[in-house]
Amino acid sequence: MEHQIEFTQEELTVMRPFDGSCRATLLWELRQVLPDVYQPDVKRAVRSAIGKLEAMTDEAFDSQGMDMDGFGYGWEEDYQ
Repeated sequence: MEHQIEFTQEELTVMRPFDGSCRATLLWELRQVLPDVYQPDVKRAVRSAIGKLEAMTDEAFDSQGMDMDGFGYGWEEDYQ
């Protein structure tokens, strides 16, 4: 049985703005932005998210419903 990878709130937050429709696209976008991240805590969260995404299969990603719209942060409510 495959171990389910869980993302922290910080990792989910840094992934939120990107295309979460497929693992490969999300990985590519996070890798592209990483050199431009200067805050140590954000850089750490991006690196950690990349590591977890690399460790999971496409099937595991798809089965977790990792589409960013489904993460349900509720951050939009904070600004209304």
